[in-house]
Amino acid sequence: MSRKSILGLLSMAALRPHLLFALAFVLASAGNATAGMCVDGAFGDDAKCDSRDIRIVDVVGEQVTDNGCIGHGDTVTLSGKLKVIVDLEDDDDHDDDGHSDDKLYDIGLFLGQDGEQALEGSCKVLTLPTAPSPFLDEDNDNCGDTAGDRTLLVSFTNLTVKCIDEDEDGRAELAACATWTESSKTSCSGPHNVKPGNENSCSCTKEPIDLDVPITGGNPTGKCDDDNPCSDDGIACTQEICDPDDARANEFGCYSVARNSRCDDGKFCNGAETCDANLGCRSGTAPNCNDNVTCTVDACNEDQNECTHTANNNACSDGKFCNGTETCTSTGCKPATQRACSANDDECTTSTCNETTDTCNIVPHHDECDDDNPCTTDTCDIHDGCRHVDTCNATTDAVCRSAGFWGTHGGFERGADNLIQDIIDTVGDIEVCGITISATVNDEALWVEDLGLSSALEGLCVKAEGEKVRQLYRQLIATALNCALSGAGDSCDDVLASAIDVSFDDCSDLCTTLHESFVNGVAGHDDDDDELTTGQCIQQLDCFNKGGRMIDGKCARGTCSEQEELFCGFQYPACPEIDGDDQRCRRFEDSCASEDLCQEELGICPDNAKASSPEACREARNNDCTIDSCE
Repeated sequence: MSRKSILGLLSMAALRPHLLFALAFVLASAGNATAGMCVDGAFGDDAKCDSRDIRIVDVVGEQVTDNGCIGHGDTVTLSGKLKVIVDLEDDDDHDDDGHSDDKLYDIGLFLGQDGEQALEGSCKVLTLPTAPSPFLDEDNDNCGDTAGDRTLLVSFTNLTVKCIDEDEDGRAELAACATWTESSKTSCSGPHNVKPGNENSCSCTKEPIDLDVPITGGNPTGKCDDDNPCSDDGIACTQEICDPDDARANEFGCYSVARNSRCDDGKFCNGAETCDANLGCRSGTAPNCNDNVTCTVDACNEDQNECTHTANNNACSDGKFCNGTETCTSTGCKPATQRACSANDDECTTSTCNETTDTCNIVPHHDECDDDNPCTTDTCDIHDGCRHVDTCNATTDAVCRSAGFWGTHGGFERGADNLIQDIIDTVGDIEVCGITISATVNDEALWVEDLGLSSALEGLCVKAEGEKVRQLYRQLIATALNCALSGAGDSCDDVLASAIDVSFDDCSDLCTTLHESFVNGVAGHDDDDDELTTGQCIQQLDCFNKGGRMIDGKCARGTCSEQEELFCGFQYPACPEIDGDDQRCRRFEDSCASEDLCQEELGICPDNAKASSPEACREARNNDCTIDSCE
């Protein structure tokens, strides 16, 4: 019998039960293979190959097609099957068999040929087959994909590697890496262009994989050889080796070597499993994640292969509201700063901290704001301090309220004034996003049934669910109502000019384009390279509606009370403390959010800003008719 046939039979006989199960589960041939550069070359930079999502853990069924390794400087050509483990079981979504539903695309298997490693140098590169199941072709290219937790056996042929035996166990070794991408949009036409989707989409063997290929200088007569192989020692994780010249060999020239890789369960938090040559696989020791900080929650993160230490501020709390909030840091609990109850630096208020009710009691004193000007109404705002509203001259200042405010002021429930309907009845229908809005609710039923997108509440209250066109539609409706209440006439941009730098009409036209795309059954498109994007319109219109101002590309609420050169609020950070005391973030002096809703010139002057109950808004939120679909 030939050496090739004998080694093939020996390799199959050495399969362990769990590998036989995997072989019965799926046995397929690998896709096209090519010789080329290893992972670093394919990635174009240093790859971080420490992921455990997909790993090459063993080689089974080796068949040597030349004279094998007769010395450490020799090469060996062989075929066999790579045991590949896909382990995504920590993901939330699983199928009926308990497997993860996640998919990995364009799997690349890099087999080092220089005997050293598979990150650089020369590799044989394989891709997974695209069929049959469980091999997949989810992205319709020439590189195979996989889904869920699997054990795959992937065939390779005519692999020539250098005979290296760094651990001196008498067996040739193979270094291997696996790469993939998590994006189905990456095109892959074959082994020559597989590469990791990012530096973390790569896994390499911690230690080279021992092959069932002995490295010997020839065996003496009467000892084990190809015709008299070593028998299985009954320990699943050991490899039986025939090398009569090795000091570890018995009288037949055989000895067993423990292979830790056969015990690896792929779980970082379980520690490193080991193989005992007498007892078999032994459990690893879990990493010690205790950071000796009493207020942190210590845990082992399997996804990141590291210990985590999450601060728990509650563990530091002394239960005293007026003492402020104690915090947990990496060195332990940090005392709190005494709670500062002053809302506007005591300009016109007195403030006390009430430990019984866990509140700050702030009392405004309007008389302290008197500016001796008979043409102003002087009041104290507990947040912004003294306010002086001109009551002698008609004001052209913009009036604004957020989309959330308008969503609760479009119904008649609880005796509320339907402010949106008052505006529409006064200034006429609102044109937004190519849609005419003529009502808020039905006069009889007080709901939005049968109104569809002609109801302002349909755009203000509907669930956005990640659709930018819905978010833009909501902000455009709120802006249109604010402009109408501000007496903008035909040009909303005159009202917006002092706060933001996008055009209302341009944003409405962009929304119209996206809406028409959905109506025509074409996915909406928003190219980041366009002059104006959906995201810019959403951000800036929302900034105006909340009474903010765009400063250097970010939305600011106002300036710090003690450092007026610092912008704060919304997208800007909170004001820094001064000598341990908090600073207030004061609204801009001319903020439209502070303007009165009463517009006597338009004949709109609600007695109050009482909100309606949420029933009408809730019905609009759950309607099927939205700006991007109407089912």
